[in-house]
Amino acid sequence: MNAELREIVSAALAQPRRSSCCELKKLAADIRVLSKGRKQTPSEDLLREGRDQR
Repeated sequence: MNAELREIVSAALAQPRRSSCCELKKLAADIRVLSKGRKQTPSEDLLREGRDQR
């Protein structure tokens, strides 16, 4: 799944023009579908972990 997610993000970032709001919403929806049912780590936990590693 990670490789597929990276491919979607890479393809979106490789576009020479700015993406429209609708395209970005579609990309976000695609990412949500790919990560559905997977355990999600809250961002505050990731931030705290990063700070603790310094």
